[in-house]
Amino acid sequence: MSHTKSNTEPIESIVGYVESSKGLTLKMNESGRVEVMQKLDNKYYFFHSLELSEVLPRLDTEGKDFLQINFKSGAKVLFTENLIGFKPLEIIGLDMSRLPKVVTTPDLMSVYGALEEAMDSD
Repeated sequence: MSHTKSNTEPIESIVGYVESSKGLTLKMNESGRVEVMQKLDNKYYFFHSLELSEVLPRLDTEGKDFLQINFKSGAKVLFTENLIGFKPLEIIGLDMSRLPKVVTTPDLMSVYGALEEAMDSD
């Protein structure tokens, strides 16, 4: 896959990836609303197709495919085989190197623990 430029190509990339994944499902409606669900915990991520900037295929450190979804707002989301990932929001005064680079909903308790530890160390 390569960079996608038109409004239909990013959606097609997302649909193809999610439909072939084991742990994600996708729903779309006629207005362009897209909903992706993690089967692991039934958490949803939804967006409108017009919000997309580009969809970039990537490989993780183990060589597994994932998608980086870039939005016009500057937000980024990752779709992996089983999970939806987000970059933690930077907080002034918090050592971000102590947090994971990408967070998924099952990771939230770990992130909460890391935040508490980081705050206690300051």
